[in-house]
Amino acid sequence: MTFDEVKQWLNRAYKIDELIQLDKKKIQEWNELATSIGSFSNSEKVQSSINTETTFVNKLFKKDEAIEKYNQRIIERYNIKEEIDEVINSIDDNEIVIVLSYRYLEFLSFRKIATLIYSNKSTVQRLHEKGIREVEKILGQRGTLTCDNIVL
Repeated sequence: MTFDEVKQWLNRAYKIDELIQLDKKKIQEWNELATSIGSFSNSEKVQSSINTETTFVNKLFKKDEAIEKYNQRIIERYNIKEEIDEVINSIDDNEIVIVLSYRYLEFLSFRKIATLIYSNKSTVQRLHEKGIREVEKILGQRGTLTCDNIVL
């Protein structure tokens, strides 16, 4: 396993979080579409080839599908974060644990992490690299890291 494969494994939570944000936008769009049915007028009949009831129902089904997908991804993100957290917390060096937790569970930049731990960016990057090597060892011992475990 390579350094980059370990980073990909750790970045799974970030990737699924991005998908969750996209799903959230889709749900909002479907919600707007589902509630954007115009008013009906009984006074004048207008011939239309579009069945508005079917269109409305289809929009509701699409919204429900998007909500279901969103909920599944929330559960998946929770499980991924638990798995990553368990590996990170099995490292003995507390500084590395803090850096990796901020980076891969809170999705913070190196600069932001440096500010939070009263350090500089280069120190954070050095700790990060050491941490990746530690995670690589842990995953290698557990036999966890394979191409099947990495979500791109």
